[in-house]
Amino acid sequence: MNKTLLSLIFTVLLVVWLASGALGDDPHLESTNANANNFSVRVVSSEEQVHRLVVELRGRVDADKEVLVAAKLQGQVIATPNREGSQVKAGDVLCEIEAGDRYYQLERAESALRLAELEYEGVSRLTTGGLQSDLALANAENSLAAARLAARQAELAVSYLKITAPFDGIVEQLLTDEGSYIKSGMACARMLDVTPMIFSAQVSESQVAYLSSGQAGTVEIGEAHTVPASVRFIASQADQITRNYTVESVLSLDESLPAGLTAKMRIQLAEVPAHLLAPSVLSLSTNGVLRVKIVNDQSRVEYVPVSLVDETAEGIWVSGLPQRARVIAVGGEFVAEGDQVTVEVVEG
Repeated sequence: MNKTLLSLIFTVLLVVWLASGALGDDPHLESTNANANNFSVRVVSSEEQVHRLVVELRGRVDADKEVLVAAKLQGQVIATPNREGSQVKAGDVLCEIEAGDRYYQLERAESALRLAELEYEGVSRLTTGGLQSDLALANAENSLAAARLAARQAELAVSYLKITAPFDGIVEQLLTDEGSYIKSGMACARMLDVTPMIFSAQVSESQVAYLSSGQAGTVEIGEAHTVPASVRFIASQADQITRNYTVESVLSLDESLPAGLTAKMRIQLAEVPAHLLAPSVLSLSTNGVLRVKIVNDQSRVEYVPVSLVDETAEGIWVSGLPQRARVIAVGGEFVAEGDQVTVEVVEG
């Protein structure tokens, strides 16, 4: 009985010892299991660099001024000496109106003015000598003033017979023909001032914050022209419908171009430190925050919020990352923040 009990106890102890040996801690086994659980990700080594911000505006090239040159009196048009497309100087005749009796009216008004001047001088001398009353002198002064006004009106009427260019420019369109009747206020021609040419664009609220008067840039007009330009005007109030702001820039051109050409302007702004990344490495948090997944020095995944600085053909420029960062390029969707990972560095 005692031998049987001893055998049973010995057998139980043996089983316990064997079980403890089989289930005991094995450091090598733990290390192997831990390494097996680390997910492998591919990272791109990114280093902060200086990036110059560029604002790109899309608009059109227009003449500096566009004016309808109107008649100041009515009559029949007898001449249009400068045809459409002509380059004219300020004062050149665009349309000429038939004179009628206007030169006669001018001569008559000038003659009446001379008579009024003589009468005033005579009354003035007599008044000084006490031979005329002050009332007579006042009447003579009034007559002289009326004669001067009539002479001036007749002189202006003659000058208005020739409708002239108000500035150097181009006769873009003639709006009347020889033999037609024109009334006061009707346009004779449409003129353009193409020196200088103006680039005009509508910019958004986010873009206008970067702009200021006097900023320099370049305007690309098709593939043939790239010319320097400077901002001269920024609207103080947005359009009520589009919420965009009008911006105008002056082009430095030695030659004129057709107005209305589509163009784009690039304005270089301040330099900022940023990382150049592929758009695919960006993601949004559940709160809508833009972020990048990186691997820190402890080989753990870290989510870093970033700000978008610029979008270029080379990629996306962002700020907010450390000066040097290992950005997860492949495998980021399979890991969470804090996960220990195995890193494989690839070319960006």
